[in-house]
Order: sequence, then C-alpha cells, then structure tokens
Amino acid sequence: MNTAMKLPSAYAEITAEEMTYLEGGAAASSDAYNAFLNVGKAFNYLARIFSGASSIINNVNVIYQSVVALNDLLSKMF
Repeated sequence: MNTAMKLPSAYAEITAEEMTYLEGGAAASSDAYNAFLNVGKAFNYLARIFSGASSIINNVNVIYQSVVALNDLLSKMF
C-alpha cells in the first residue's frame, strides 16, 4: 500500500548548505568520524589477535611444564 506524502501548502525547500547544519556537520566531518571508528576497529582486531596469541603461548607453556614434570616423575619411578 503506497501513501502519498502530503506537504503543507507553504513550505521552503532546504538547500544543501542548510542541511550541513541540520545533519550535524559537513560530510568531511562524518568521514573523519568514520575514520576514527575504523581506527578503533583496527585496534580491537589487533587486541583480539594478541589476546589469542597470548592464550596459545600460555597453553604451550603449560603443556611444556607438564611434560617436564611428567618426565621428572617417570625418571624417579624407573
């Protein structure tokens, strides 16, 4: 179902320059804000990579320490 848009009988069109003020700034500022958000996303992805790598390194260290302890125990038993 389509509804026709009804405008007042007396209205003024808004120019592109006036839209700058209504939208909260020029397009360049929104591009800067999007760039800022993208930098934040990049740091977030890097943090995830380092966090994952830290977990892997910790797990490898735990496995290594367990093998050393098991080797010590077995050498004392036999």
